[in-house]
Amino acid sequence: MMLLNVVAHSTTQAKEIAVYLLDHKFITQASIGEKEVYELNENHKLQGSKQYVIKGISKALLFDTINKKLREKYSDQMPIVFAEPLIYIDSEQNEKFLEGIVKV
Repeated sequence: MMLLNVVAHSTTQAKEIAVYLLDHKFITQASIGEKEVYELNENHKLQGSKQYVIKGISKALLFDTINKKLREKYSDQMPIVFAEPLIYIDSEQNEKFLEGIVKV
């Protein structure tokens, strides 16, 4: 199991990605959070921008498939995609999550 993270460029893109991932049963639930991301600009000053993180529980074996599908769908503005392993999870909740995710 993994916690999938997708960093979108707008609220519209974040909601669209969440619907896509849920419709295809790549994740069981989606949460969307707004983050302020800072980078250094050409004058070496911090410059902030808003990004939107979609999080959802999924199977680690689906990561490459999800990444490929998002790359095809958003080739012009690919979101950042990464995962965090879920080390511990309640066994009953885990079974429920697995029921809602596409079979691999």
